[in-house]
Amino acid sequence: NGCVAGLFLAGGPKAGTASLYHDLQAHPDICMSDPKETWYFFDQQKYTRGLNWYASRFFDECGEGKIGEATPGYMAHPQVPSRIFESIGSARFIFLLRDPVERAFPQFHYDIQRGVRDPDRSFSEVIRDPEEEEANPSRNHVGLLELGHYADHLARFEGQFGRENLLPILFRDYTEERSTTL
Repeated sequence: NGCVAGLFLAGGPKAGTASLYHDLQAHPDICMSDPKETWYFFDQQKYTRGLNWYASRFFDECGEGKIGEATPGYMAHPQVPSRIFESIGSARFIFLLRDPVERAFPQFHYDIQRGVRDPDRSFSEVIRDPEEEEANPSRNHVGLLELGHYADHLARFEGQFGRENLLPILFRDYTEERSTTL
């Protein structure tokens, strides 16, 4: 269909991206992807499918409005900024940022629910395990605490796209002052 995102909601997991995705989707001048999370620029298998596959995640009737997607894993993946730049060129980003500890704990439980984390290991064990925290792009893994190194992640995007194309939003501001923040 030729539509690809130029707006990325790339904040951390468990930081309100689903709610903000729906708020953006409700705006008449914004067309969001279906599904919410394409994982295209994160997942090597999806990335090798090419831009035509990626474009099929968007509606044909996007019109002249902004086209966006919301994949929270993009922020921490080291290759995502360069992949987006090489594939699309210019883009804008919204990063929802939640207190790193407050974000990591629900992520830990969510991972257990999805069956990707051993339920017999405690949160304390996991965050103290150096192998757990080691980023491993080949298996699409970023440690629970590594996800909260926001300054490092945002610096990669700033280096590729410039600060003027990044909008960090604090989770607290979004949840407590939603209409003002929107």
